[in-house]
Order: sequence, then C-alpha cells, then structure tokens
Amino acid sequence: MSNKPILTLDMNEKIYLAVAKDTTNDLAFVYTLACNKDKKTNLYDVFATPQVHTFRTKGGAHVFYKTVEQIVVRNESLEVYKSLFDFNKKQIEEFMAHIR
Repeated sequence: MSNKPILTLDMNEKIYLAVAKDTTNDLAFVYTLACNKDKKTNLYDVFATPQVHTFRTKGGAHVFYKTVEQIVVRNESLEVYKSLFDFNKKQIEEFMAHIR
C-alpha cells in the first residue's frame, strides 16, 4: 500500500469558515461555507459562500469532511483570518443551524 495522499486541497483557493455533512441518504453530502479568492485581484471575498459537495460513497465524503474540518480549525486559530470569521459570524451560525 502506498503512502500517497488520497485528497489534496489548495488552502489558498478559499478560506473555509464552516463545514457539515449529511450521510443519511444514498449519496453523501458535505456542506462548506468559505470566502472564495478572486482570481483577478488575488483577494478573498468578505462575504462567505455556501457550497454543497456530493459524493457517491460515505467514505469519500468523510475524507473530504475531515480534511476541511482540520482546515477550519487551523483558519480559526490564525489572526489573519479573524476578521472573516467575525464578519461572517451570523452567517456561520445560520449555516450550522440549517445544516444540522
């Protein structure tokens, strides 16, 4: 068995603020809330955008979810991203309330 990564995410593409999952159906869903990077200006949007990621298997969803979850924990601890979390606090709360 090789030790190659099963998933690689570019941590500069977006700043993840929240993540949740639903694996109760035939398909598995991972919901993310992130501030996307504008490719023209190289700056991050201040307003977070929700996305849904659909997986055929729960295992694939779990890997993606746990990876993004670790990124969220890291982002929360970085002072440089504090303003994005503060600005989107209400949206993060609403996101988590509606997803669960």
